[in-house]
Amino acid sequence: MRKSGAQVVSVTAVAPGSQLLLGWMQLARGDAAQARDALAPLAGAVRASMMSRWASLPLTLLAEAQLALGALEEASTTLEEATSLARSGAMTWVLGRASRVRAKIRARDGDLEEAESLAHEALSLGREAGDQLGLADGLELLARLASEQDSNKEAVRPWAAAESWREEIGYARFPVEQGPYEAAVARANKALGPDDFATAWSEGAKLSPEEAIAYAARGRGGRQRPSTGWASLTPSELEVVRLVGEHLTNPEIAGRLFVSRATVKTHLVHIFSKLGIDSRSELAAEAVRRGIQPQASRRS
Repeated sequence: MRKSGAQVVSVTAVAPGSQLLLGWMQLARGDAAQARDALAPLAGAVRASMMSRWASLPLTLLAEAQLALGALEEASTTLEEATSLARSGAMTWVLGRASRVRAKIRARDGDLEEAESLAHEALSLGREAGDQLGLADGLELLARLASEQDSNKEAVRPWAAAESWREEIGYARFPVEQGPYEAAVARANKALGPDDFATAWSEGAKLSPEEAIAYAARGRGGRQRPSTGWASLTPSELEVVRLVGEHLTNPEIAGRLFVSRATVKTHLVHIFSKLGIDSRSELAAEAVRRGIQPQASRRS
């Protein structure tokens, strides 16, 4: 028992900082499994200590690692505990980071509207707590969510504002996020055209984080995507329709899009509701009738 107690003390009183940093670095590099393995025992040890509320931060990072590994339900459960501990300790900045991870989970589930609401909540909490790093990450998340809903000009300005803010505070983007970020910005550039993209970027680069947050909120309120019909489908939902038209199963679609089967199922529920379609076969037939072909088929 004495040895066990010494081990707990060494983890909770001596090593938590380095262990937390290790997990954070592994997460930044994209080593989600290693990050999970580093953060889970740390969270457990801190949870069992006199400073249990501090487990909220490793738990939030653990949830992000679980999300990266596709364990959405596990990530949601972890976040619930992290939120409860952070709230009990009045740790506003951790609550903001937890909301941002929760927004990513909702986006992975296909609920972009709820994801946006959570991203705005994360920014509000981060602003209240003075979490400058969180503001940069939160603005980029909001931009990505706007872009995924075809609001590219609305996305470019917060992206540019976040980039300027990163340069000002010396906060580099995580390596694991660089590739997806560049791909999303390139898609927006292609959709808008070089001139409109450059104008929007120049305008966004002049915005402070406060101004960029206000701009994103105004853009969200003014967005006019219909609630029903084919025009209401998000880009992710349209891609699912294309693959259903190719007669792929849910597991095959999940593999093609690198998402979970539960996410594909959520997309289909939203699609059926928006289109007033009752069956997969009817959806496939309508996709073919409308000429909605999978990306690979259209290139061939």
